[in-house]
Amino acid sequence: MKIKLKKIIGVIILVVVAFLYAHIAKVHNIYNTEIDPSEYGNTGILTELGIKQEFVCAEEYLDGIRIKSTVTESAEQILLSYSLKNLSTGEVAASGKAEGKAVKNSKFFEIPFERIENCKDTRFELTVSSN
Repeated sequence: MKIKLKKIIGVIILVVVAFLYAHIAKVHNIYNTEIDPSEYGNTGILTELGIKQEFVCAEEYLDGIRIKSTVTESAEQILLSYSLKNLSTGEVAASGKAEGKAVKNSKFFEIPFERIENCKDTRFELTVSSN
């Protein structure tokens, strides 16, 4: 009887874990995956002009973006500004600031923001700059 109870509890835990895993945030690339990453150019130090990247959202909602960067100097005193512009409406859908010390060399850095609903197939422009 105890063995059956352990198996039932194990199956319930497995179903709960599978459900939670199915609903985690999924990351989608906003860059061309057909290009060898070694061919990407170095943007150098971000200035007030920053960098811009256009992409089309493949999901029904968007609640964050991950970027990968190379850090050659200390970013402790850097403050990054970001904005996400909806190119269909011209509105800024999300904006904010992030500390540069959170950016690690050759690691993904997440920029979270409030969830944007109903954005499948919408063109966005991400702008990141330093102050």
